[in-house]
Amino acid sequence: MFTQRSTMTSPASSGHQTSSPLREGLLASDLGASEVSTPRSLTGRNPDGISTETQRVLILLGGGVIGLVFLLLLAQSMNPSDDDLISRDIVAAFAPLDGVWVGQVTELDANGKAVQTFREHREFHPATTLILNSNVTRIHKDGRTETSVWVMREHSDGSFTSSLNQDTGSTVAPFRGSIDNGHYFWQRRHEDVLEIHRMTVMGNSLHIEEIRLPADGNGDKLSILSGRLQRMEMVDH
Repeated sequence: MFTQRSTMTSPASSGHQTSSPLREGLLASDLGASEVSTPRSLTGRNPDGISTETQRVLILLGGGVIGLVFLLLLAQSMNPSDDDLISRDIVAAFAPLDGVWVGQVTELDANGKAVQTFREHREFHPATTLILNSNVTRIHKDGRTETSVWVMREHSDGSFTSSLNQDTGSTVAPFRGSIDNGHYFWQRRHEDVLEIHRMTVMGNSLHIEEIRLPADGNGDKLSILSGRLQRMEMVDH
C-alpha cells in the first residue's frame, strides 16, 4: 500500500518571490524622502539658492552700513562745517564787511575844510564765528603809513564791541555799538573826547565816518574823517 506524498511546494522554493504591498509602500516613501533631502544635505542651501553663511554675511554687512551712516550723520550734527558756522553766525552780523576795501578818505575840520587826504586800505576777515578782524592801513601823500588792527566781537548777551588788538598793548576802552543790516555804529568816551565811528555798506561801497568831539566843545580839536571805499575782492577763507 503506497502512501501519497504531497507535491505542493512552498512559495520560497518556487523561484518566484512576492513582496508585501505594505513593504513596497514603505520602500517607495523612503526613496522619495532620500531623493528630496540629499541635495539640501549635500549643498547646504535653502530653496532660494542662498546658503546660510551667505545670508549671515549679508546681514552683517547691512548692519555695518547702517551703523556707519548713523555715525556720519551724528558726527556732522555735532561738528558742523566751517561754512555752516559762518552762515549761521557771521553772516547775520559781519558778513557784509567781509573782504578787501580800498579808497580815499579825507580829514575835515569844524568848518568842513579839508585838512588832509590819504588812501585807505581795509581788510576784514573772520577769526572765529563771532569775531571779525580788521586790518586798517592809511597811506599819506608824504609816504607815511599808519597800520592798526581792530577786533570786532559779538558777545553772548548780543552786544557788540570794537577795539584795538590787545597785542599792541593798548589799554583804551573798546567801542560799543550796534549792527543792523550793514550799518555799523560805534562810540566810546576816551579821556575828554567822545569818539563816534560809523560804517555803512551799500552794495560794493563802504561809507565811513569818524568823529572826535572834545568834551569842552573846542572846535580846534574837532576832527571828522569821511570817505568811500570800494570792494576790491572777497577774501577766500
